[in-house]
Amino acid sequence: MSEETFIPTNVRENWVLYDAILIGGNIPTLYPTAQWYDTYTALAAQNEISFFNMRNRSMVGEQYCNQDSIDKMTFPMLIDSLGVQFFGFSVTGKYDSTPAPGCASHWQTNQQMEDHANYLWLSELAKHCAVILKINQDEKVVLNCQMAPSGYGVAGTAVPHVGGGNFIGSLNNWGNGEKEISNRFKFPVPLEAPRGVTISCRLEFSTVARMMLASMIGPNILVVNDHEYEHVEHEIAAASGIRISLMGHRFVQQRGQLHY
Repeated sequence: MSEETFIPTNVRENWVLYDAILIGGNIPTLYPTAQWYDTYTALAAQNEISFFNMRNRSMVGEQYCNQDSIDKMTFPMLIDSLGVQFFGFSVTGKYDSTPAPGCASHWQTNQQMEDHANYLWLSELAKHCAVILKINQDEKVVLNCQMAPSGYGVAGTAVPHVGGGNFIGSLNNWGNGEKEISNRFKFPVPLEAPRGVTISCRLEFSTVARMMLASMIGPNILVVNDHEYEHVEHEIAAASGIRISLMGHRFVQQRGQLHY
């Protein structure tokens, strides 16, 4: 496939193709067809995690996937780069004085242990995870996930008020690499994905990663205080996830034109 093949009947457009999974306590109920997970432990039991051939935008929404079809490309695309993003929740939960299982000290609470799991998710798992990209049955990329940072995402650090029943810990948004758009795995020659082919991507965790996941608490529902009414609490969903993105150019029919 070459760009000249599509000129002048098709227009070249910048495009990002992406798909994601979520992990959270009520996620399987909210998205029953997405094949997502409720805990890190459930994820640890999977031999591999699939992207681009499991979901489309009608199943989970454009927030998590922008594919129109599960099993084929609806337009030709030249893929310039690949990125893998581990994302978590940025806020810690309300102080919980219940010791975590096996922890004698009240300083090691369930919520604190879940906070630790969030940091492990954001910064450690990519070191022990492989990403494999295929077009139809041809393997095009086999990489450690740290070699394919996403190049974008939320960045920054803040420290909330500490004490009593307020938030504890720091608010961190770590992740796989610096949040700079050029910080991605770039193909020396763009990958060709003709219309109608199947693109699939899978993640494989090592034994070390799966042991880590199996020991991590959460993600669960976060409980936060109402700022206006001190004794009113709200529950919000806490969800971690992985997003894989393919950046490049797609070729589509000119708007308002009909070509044969």
